Amino acid sequence: MKQIVCEMCGSNELLKKDGLFCCIACGTKYTVEEARKLFVEGKVEVSGTISIDNSEEYANYKVLAQRARINGDIENTKTWYTKYLGKYPDDWEAYFYSSFLGILSQNRLSAISPSAIPNLIRTTFRSIKQDSNASKSSYKELCKFVTQFNLAADGFKEYQKETGPDKREPYKIYSHQRDIYMQFNIALLNGVMTEFKDYDYANELLHQLSANLHYYKDDPARGEWFLLLDTIRNDIINYGCIPPKQVPKIRFGGLFSF
Repeated sequence: MKQIVCEMCGSNELLKKDGLFCCIACGTKYTVEEARKLFVEGKVEVSGTISIDNSEEYANYKVLAQRARINGDIENTKTWYTKYLGKYPDDWEAYFYSSFLGILSQNRLSAISPSAIPNLIRTTFRSIKQDSNASKSSYKELCKFVTQFNLAADGFKEYQKETGPDKREPYKIYSHQRDIYMQFNIALLNGVMTEFKDYDYANELLHQLSANLHYYKDDPARGEWFLLLDTIRNDIINYGCIPPKQVPKIRFGGLFSF
């Protein structure tokens, strides 16, 4: 017996609505003539090219991704942006959020190279500038989304709980997470200043970051990161013309002061 099979996903559950056949599984729509060619009994060859417009379906993916992101639904944010990216690989929004949320997963977090992060931020910020449809607050929304995650917190807690003589392995895990966390924050700070010249917002980001730096008080590698942050602080003051008293000051004992 012949049955109709969706050529996009292989499902045989199609529903006719408004003169079109719609696949229940993936949402692909077919005209009556296109649907006739989907009837199979064993294998069938179809000559010519069938053009299927599924742009509306993919537009829905992006709407669902944005809705999930606003609602804090991380898993569905990643899922829908990744699906949208399959159709529109040059879309900066889908590219960044699917990439960032992929990094957040445990396996990727241990595998990602911290040095790859500045390029991700730089590429995304430049794409935002070139996108005439991007809102003026797009880069701020991106920063807000990223900075809600303290990527080093869990690793630091595990490191602190280790009471045995050998803390090298938990420190290795924590230090890698710390480097990723700091790379993201420094890349965001530099990008906001260099690409958007928004020194007031950079100062706001630096204040937010200061709230989490107590994790680094006893970290032997804190000096390298604090030197970078001190350079950023000076750029905010000098190029943004912001009074020094309004910008967090770094103490190399490991804490911020004002």
